[in-house]
Amino acid sequence: MKNSVFLVLCVLVVLTIAAPTFMIPLIALALLIFLFYKSKKQEDNFTINFSDDADRRLPCPGDDYSYYEIVGMQYRNLKKIDFGIHNCALAVAERHNPHDVFAVGIYRTDNGDNKLVGYVPKGQNIELHRYITDKCNGQTMATYKIWKRDDKIYGIAYIKDNGL
Repeated sequence: MKNSVFLVLCVLVVLTIAAPTFMIPLIALALLIFLFYKSKKQEDNFTINFSDDADRRLPCPGDDYSYYEIVGMQYRNLKKIDFGIHNCALAVAERHNPHDVFAVGIYRTDNGDNKLVGYVPKGQNIELHRYITDKCNGQTMATYKIWKRDDKIYGIAYIKDNGL
C-alpha cells in the first residue's frame, strides 16, 4: 500500500512539472479521492475506545436474568452505535429461522429501529427459545454488550428468563 501511494505521488510530481495547467485539477481530484477513501476506511475499520463503555463489565440486571454469549455479529453489518453496552434490547424467539429452529436473536431497540445484532449460540438456545415462546409471547427483555478487539467481534448478553 505504501509503495503504491509513493509511486502515484512520484507520477503526479513528474506530470505536474511537465504539464502544470493540466495537472492542478487532476491533483485536486486525486486528493479528494484519497480523502474519501481514507475516511471510508476509518469508518469500516473503527475501533472502540476501551476506556469507555466497551471496557466496562455488563451489569446483571437482576436475579431473573441469565448470562449468554452472542454470536454471528460479523454478519450483521454493525455500526458504531451497535457496540458497547445496551440496556434496552430484546431476545426474540425466531420461529421461522431456516438455519436454526430454536434461534434466539438479540435486537437493539434503544433507537427504535429493532436491529438484529446477533444470536444466542446454536445448542445453547433450546430451553431459552421454548421459555420465550411459551411464557413470554415470543420475546423478552435483554441487555447486551458488543465489542471489537483485534478485528474480532465479541458479545455477551443477560436475558430475562427467570433463571433457567
